[in-house]
Amino acid sequence: MRSDLIARYTIGEPIYENEFIVYPAQDKRMDHAVFIVTPDVALKLDKARFERVWTSINEAKSLTARRFVEIEDLIPPSPEDDNFYIVEKRPSKTLHQYLDETEMVAYERAVEIGRHILEGLATLHGAGYAHNALTDQCIYVSEDYSGLSVRIGNLHLISKIGEHIIPPYVPEFGAPEIYASGTFSASPALDIYAMGMIAYKLFLPRQTYASVFDSVMVWEDEHQREQSWKNIHLDPSNVFPRLDVLIPGFPEGLASLVERMLSRDPTARPRMGADALGEFARVTTGIQPMSWDPRGGMQQPEAPKPKKWTLAKLSMIGALLLICIGVGVVTIPKLLRPDPKLVADVGTWKKEAESRKQKAIAAKAPERPSGDQAKLAYDTGAAALTSADALLKDEDYEKALPGFQTAAINLGNSLITISKENAEKAKAAASAAGGDKAPSFAEADAKMKAAAEAATAKQMHAAVDAYDASKTTFDDLAKALTALAAAEKDATAKRETVNRIGAGDSPDVAKASGLMADAKAKAEQWQMPAATSGYGDAAKLFDKLIADVMAAKDEATALKQKVTDLNASITTRAGAADPTLAALAPKIGEADGRYTAEAYKLAIAAYQPILADLEALSARGFCPVSQTLAFETVPAGSYSLENVRLMTSSMKELGGMLGVANGAVKIDKSFCMQTKAVTRAEMAEYYTANSDPAAAEAYADNPQQPADDVPLAVAQNYTAWLSKQLNAPVHLPSATEWMASAAKITPEKLPDNGDIILQWSATPCEAGGNVAFMAQEGSTFVVCSDASAGGIFRVTAELR
Repeated sequence: MRSDLIARYTIGEPIYENEFIVYPAQDKRMDHAVFIVTPDVALKLDKARFERVWTSINEAKSLTARRFVEIEDLIPPSPEDDNFYIVEKRPSKTLHQYLDETEMVAYERAVEIGRHILEGLATLHGAGYAHNALTDQCIYVSEDYSGLSVRIGNLHLISKIGEHIIPPYVPEFGAPEIYASGTFSASPALDIYAMGMIAYKLFLPRQTYASVFDSVMVWEDEHQREQSWKNIHLDPSNVFPRLDVLIPGFPEGLASLVERMLSRDPTARPRMGADALGEFARVTTGIQPMSWDPRGGMQQPEAPKPKKWTLAKLSMIGALLLICIGVGVVTIPKLLRPDPKLVADVGTWKKEAESRKQKAIAAKAPERPSGDQAKLAYDTGAAALTSADALLKDEDYEKALPGFQTAAINLGNSLITISKENAEKAKAAASAAGGDKAPSFAEADAKMKAAAEAATAKQMHAAVDAYDASKTTFDDLAKALTALAAAEKDATAKRETVNRIGAGDSPDVAKASGLMADAKAKAEQWQMPAATSGYGDAAKLFDKLIADVMAAKDEATALKQKVTDLNASITTRAGAADPTLAALAPKIGEADGRYTAEAYKLAIAAYQPILADLEALSARGFCPVSQTLAFETVPAGSYSLENVRLMTSSMKELGGMLGVANGAVKIDKSFCMQTKAVTRAEMAEYYTANSDPAAAEAYADNPQQPADDVPLAVAQNYTAWLSKQLNAPVHLPSATEWMASAAKITPEKLPDNGDIILQWSATPCEAGGNVAFMAQEGSTFVVCSDASAGGIFRVTAELR
């Protein structure tokens, strides 16, 4: 997970939702709970699906938040981390949990929940998406003073309507058609079916629902899930009983709508969420509230029966008339009801206490730890409210009034404590963000002091409002400082990147640095929006420079690869000790350093001359590399033969290779010639390698002297053996190559042993034997010699 997320959030243990991993987290600065959703490996392997999910979530942000969990942030992939992250707020309780905690949901509330869910589906379908995995596990419930709020969540599971999807698991409320072929298309019909299942769970008591869907009870066992699903949805013989059959008196129109929602034929269901919502509203409007009677199910309230006149009632009326006549009509209200002012006071305090209780519930006072001051005050106030309500039913207004007053005071104290705590947390967050010296910090602090004074004066509304106002101010300050710090950090990091990649000389750098200086000055004056904008403008200039350099990456990469490949090739052919190659090594290292630093334009400028030098060096060619043998290049060209004498009867006898015109020999292709004749030590090494120790011993003396008694056949065998040792083909020189090398390479001083010393070539004579060369008195004589004669020889190789 990315470091910026770890720095901002305290992240809990993950849970798995379909192809996603979900981490519960706590925002360290804003002190609220969120969920961080990231793709699992299974989704990342499907690149097409991965991209479609990213696009759909991006577009889902534009959907109204009225019936959807809020996406707080959508963090795209980065070069360092190829995941995207969805940071979203979710209410703490799912509909599944809410229903498990309630034996039966009141009819009016069930209707309200159903309408909320359908509003969400209508919004989703209208935007072109379907949820496809809707269950009560991904519907979230929150309850506050304004009532119950139901929202659809897990928007990362949605898909574009019509998109083909392979179901990754058996959805609990999935429609029968999804397993018809192993693949299915995202469709509003799937959501409508799931809504029908949710309706059964909403309107039925838990015991009734469990008896109808007994296999649902093993749903939590993952080994039984598929069979459970088949038992509920796939078996054609399994027809769900209508709700008006299960609950006598249940509205027929609503039961029919739910029945059509659960039709096995998708076309028989309401087409879209908007259609289902319209029908739902129509069949639930104007229906009288229902109550659950354990003996008879859902019962419509009975019409009040007409009251009959009895003798006792008539006697009472007569007595009242006598009292009215004897005492006066002025005293009758005092005898029949309590003091109207007392009743009004009780009503006022009751309404105030109930209002404060709802606000305390919305502030989650009941969920606070036992022993918490706000929790204790809430418990005391709630208990007093319950007792006062009981007294009010008995019309004991005098005792109910102090009860309602006690309830209102304690519930107000609970609200004050919570508001104060929230303000203090916001103040700490603003201080931690560095806002202690900000003017708005002092203003918010003054509001906190005013709130404390109001609390001391028992002015609950003024105290809560002041604490809430100070919290809002502190929150805004912390948010602005956080955005400012992030913008400054981003601009600074990008400026460092620009300098690192060699774009620091651009005029835009000076301009961006000026913007950063202005932004810093404005930040010191607490003009945070302007400062944040200034840093953002500087970052945009840096981004432009970085993008310009990064656009040259491909060209720099290609040049680097060419230099690397050519350098390796030349090193193999010429050896690392080649002086030209050695001189280029530091330059290559410098260019590689610029490439590593992502200074791609500077790297291109460095690689281009290096590549030109390497290409020229490569075109020159190289002789075989050996630690013991030396070769010299004989370039192509024409070489004078003034000192060559022919010892044969005719040129024809020597063969076409010796056709000499105007005393010169022409070489069309450069080649390599060994600078010295093969020594006795080298012949001894050859014989040793070929398992001939006697022959090797014969060459043990004078190891550095040329071997002057080697027959032609042995010389040819030696070249074949040496080719394997050098991993490069070598051969005896042709007569033409020998004469060109004699003119180019300074002749070696040979030992004077009194005998004629021949130098072998690979050119045969027409009359037999091979052309050999004999040096004497500064001239070279060309002769045809028998192959069995002894002589010296050198080897020749092609340029590599």
